[in-house]
Amino acid sequence: MIDLENLFHTKVWKKVTEIGDQSPNVGRLKTPMDQDGQFVLYNAAWTNERVQKQAALEAKKQDQVRRKEAVMSAELELQRQRIEMEKQKLAYEREQLAQQKALEMERIKLEKQKQEIEAAKLQARLEEAQRQRNTTDQNSAAAENAKLRARLEALERKRAAGDQATMVAAVDRRTDSRKAARNRYKLALFPVQVRMPYGGREASQEIITIDAINRMAAENKEVELTAAYKKLNGMPNTVRRMSDALDQNEIDIWARSSIFSSAEPDWSRVRNACQKLGADGAVVIKTMFQEQNVAIDIYVYDGLSDALTKEHRVIKNWGSVGKVIEQATYKIIKDLNQSN
Repeated sequence: MIDLENLFHTKVWKKVTEIGDQSPNVGRLKTPMDQDGQFVLYNAAWTNERVQKQAALEAKKQDQVRRKEAVMSAELELQRQRIEMEKQKLAYEREQLAQQKALEMERIKLEKQKQEIEAAKLQARLEEAQRQRNTTDQNSAAAENAKLRARLEALERKRAAGDQATMVAAVDRRTDSRKAARNRYKLALFPVQVRMPYGGREASQEIITIDAINRMAAENKEVELTAAYKKLNGMPNTVRRMSDALDQNEIDIWARSSIFSSAEPDWSRVRNACQKLGADGAVVIKTMFQEQNVAIDIYVYDGLSDALTKEHRVIKNWGSVGKVIEQATYKIIKDLNQSN
């Protein structure tokens, strides 16, 4: 016979309480009568505490999961808002860029229209000047021929009468006319350089520059345009093309000292060309068209004193380039005449 109660209290209870630090409850399981008795040690307080801790831990995990999901959702929303703001910013910048390009194209179109109008006006003025010059030349030639015939007849009569004093006076008058002709500054126009942005109309500006020099010489008795690298319609017959007296390499005076430098005039070529052309001086012009202004460099080489004069102008109005070149060139030549 085994006394289960004695066995529990002497062997089991002591080890459970001392080693496990527990206070077990004793209960009997109801079993069929033909089986041995069974005992279960059950700590209700510990079990409840364990269940509560497990529930708290599970609740804490779920709370952490919810918080992480909330943080991730907030971060995703913030990222979405940032992406949307970037899209709006890019759209605004594209719109601004498109407007700027449209404005720039309108400005370029307007400038081209202005240049075309200026070129048309210039061409009309040249044609009108040519018609007037032809009419004037014909009338002047007829009047000059009549004067010469009358003068020759008078000289013949006076020579026959032995009037030597009158003949001397006539010679003096011819000498004075030759002196007056020498007093006119003989000018040669060398190739001009024109630089424009966006592939502009360099040819039109080149014509405007040549016409400005031609107009300056036509309107001032002190200057005579005797040679030009390019001859426009309406220029006087006294203006000859440089190619008639010079080789092309003598006319091409613009050269670079290195591949990184800008083109500058070769003044030794200019000096030699002036001597061959019989010119007193030479004018060389460079214009740089920029978005806000125009930079103009006017060089006048004086062969009489072997001196070089440079005038630098910066203007804002593209349409006044020709007038500025005309006035500035005449001022330089006028000062040279006075100094010589």
